[in-house]
Amino acid sequence: MQGARFLHGRPKRFESDAGPLEEGDCLTSKEFLRRREALSHPAKIELIDGIVRIESDGVDQQSSGVEGGLLTCLQSYAEATPGTEFSDSSASVLLDRENIVRPEGVLRIAQACGGRTGLTEKRHILGAPELIAEILLSRGINDLREKLSAFRRNGVPEYVVCRLPERKVEWYQLERGEYVLNLPGPNNILWSSVFPGLCLNATALAANETVALRNTLQSGFKRPDHKAFVERLAKRRSGP
Repeated sequence: MQGARFLHGRPKRFESDAGPLEEGDCLTSKEFLRRREALSHPAKIELIDGIVRIESDGVDQQSSGVEGGLLTCLQSYAEATPGTEFSDSSASVLLDRENIVRPEGVLRIAQACGGRTGLTEKRHILGAPELIAEILLSRGINDLREKLSAFRRNGVPEYVVCRLPERKVEWYQLERGEYVLNLPGPNNILWSSVFPGLCLNATALAANETVALRNTLQSGFKRPDHKAFVERLAKRRSGP
């Protein structure tokens, strides 16, 4: 199979032996995966409500630093919390028949510990994970409207968005079927409602201050609710 070929002059269109993928195409999830998996180009290509969405390339030193800090926090939490699992953008999330997303990071409770998701043979995440995290290169709520609607319908409890243009972190939490913004506490620190002890220093993340980011996260691991959460997950894994 030949590698994907980006067609200049027709923005956001990619060609491969499995057929083209173009922004705005209307495809079934099966056909979308078949074409996307034939691509070698690293572009972020997703299916939202049955429509192909291709995110423009825009990775730079700033975005790489913010993305690295965010993913390090999620991965560190999973390592400190047996019964939770972290995935990066190498794993797609198959929410339903019309929505397949590829976020920068996912944090979920393991299926053996009562988690809501499973894995396909190709290691894609099947179902709605407990937390999805993304880096957003554009501005405005309209960029998220369709995705927030799809996540809400599928019951994704938490959605973390790092907006690079504004150096801003938005943490959406699902309450009574609607998303509300999780407001930061003292020192601009955000806390998860699903994963006890998971906290994010929004100021440190935006400034790429890795030491402050790590120290804040470590403080969450010392909380009694984190210890209790680890114990609950262990009991679920061991069974009655």
